Amino acid sequence: MPTQLQRDYFLSHPTQEQFLASGARYKVASCGRRWGKGNGALREAGNVAGEIPGGRIWVISPTYDMTKPMWRKAIAAFGRVTVDGYPWMMKPRIKDHEIPFANGSVIEFKSADQPDSLRGAGDDLVYVIIDEAAYMSRDAWDNVMFALVDRQASAALISTPNRHNPKNWFYDEWLCGQKKLRFVCDECNGDGCEACDNTGQRLADNPDYDDEYESFQFSSFDNPHVPKSEIQKIIEKNRYSEVDILREIYGEFVGGEAAVVDLAMVRDCELGTEEEPEVGASYVTGVDLGRVTSWTVITTIRIPEDEKEMPRVVAFDRFQGGWSLQRERIAAHARKYGQPRTFVDATGLGDTFTEELRRAGVYRLEPIKFSGASKPEIVSAILAAIEANAIVWPPNRQLEDELLNLEQKALPSGQVQYRAGKGHKDDMVMSLGLAWWAYLKHASPQRPKAWAVGVGGRS
Repeated sequence: MPTQLQRDYFLSHPTQEQFLASGARYKVASCGRRWGKGNGALREAGNVAGEIPGGRIWVISPTYDMTKPMWRKAIAAFGRVTVDGYPWMMKPRIKDHEIPFANGSVIEFKSADQPDSLRGAGDDLVYVIIDEAAYMSRDAWDNVMFALVDRQASAALISTPNRHNPKNWFYDEWLCGQKKLRFVCDECNGDGCEACDNTGQRLADNPDYDDEYESFQFSSFDNPHVPKSEIQKIIEKNRYSEVDILREIYGEFVGGEAAVVDLAMVRDCELGTEEEPEVGASYVTGVDLGRVTSWTVITTIRIPEDEKEMPRVVAFDRFQGGWSLQRERIAAHARKYGQPRTFVDATGLGDTFTEELRRAGVYRLEPIKFSGASKPEIVSAILAAIEANAIVWPPNRQLEDELLNLEQKALPSGQVQYRAGKGHKDDMVMSLGLAWWAYLKHASPQRPKAWAVGVGGRS
């Protein structure tokens, strides 16, 4: 299809060109709303139809109703094209939602309402474009992938993250196209330092990277054809939260029904400051131990002395290292804060671990073994405290990232399972949870009820 008409009719812009220029077999774009996902999908379909005579291209939308605007826009655009004075588009087959072209290629518009309808048809299928991919099912995508096998065909997935379940299968596919993942800087915990060029973030290799994939993230503001003032009006009119803005405008995979806490709840708790130990003050500590390449985190909470105070985290320590380093650092922290009651993750370590820490000088130690029952109880307790704004801590971007990406899943047994979202960690969450659990179990019996929220689960 002539390039100029493609660009004019489908409102080309630089980030759309960037996506279309990718030569990856699977390319995935997470975009803010009004970025131009539909236009980009149809441009891709037109390009492939012109390049592969006799090929069949599918353009798939999540529902039948969503195929209609794509179908109408495609007919209006492709019907204007001539090659050597003759129409390039042949008579559309309305019943089958197909647009045939003079070179024998066909674009077929389909929906994912019934995933099994996407089985088969692999003999002449050369390309698949999926618009609003995050809103179709994993089963539909699995069927599409099998249809691509015969001719080693390619696919383009374009979508805004699903507002109810941002980290569904579309997020998994997007992750496959990222060589590196961004993490909060380990040196400064997100505050900015020389190691991270003052960005607060660093890159790490993505273990799920697949070289057949390339993925992108584009903002609504990247589309120059949509006035920024109009986007801002929508944000204000719909009273978008900060999480809504990140997902709907910037294409970030945040929020949704699987999310356990939201950003506003976390920010309400980020009102503390780090404090040096004070003579006469009482503390409790939680330690989540790192294994191999994971992180060890120490969290210490100061116990309130009267009803005017609330529990507050006064120290975080997050580091990597062998067992000897962990033992020495935990012991030094215990001495610094006057031998606080210390709950330590002892899952799989046995009695030997406990005795070594005690010999190193951690005297008031209680080993806690995580299980299918104990871990949800500990996590539920700290989540209840966060929801009730019953604890504060110093701003920490690593903890913020972990909390926002913590997910819950209901098991058939009726229990709730908590886990870190794919590509994220939960070391700081578990350390905070252990410290809070120690506070609930060993703080003064006269502690105000408001500061004891979380006993026996969420409240």
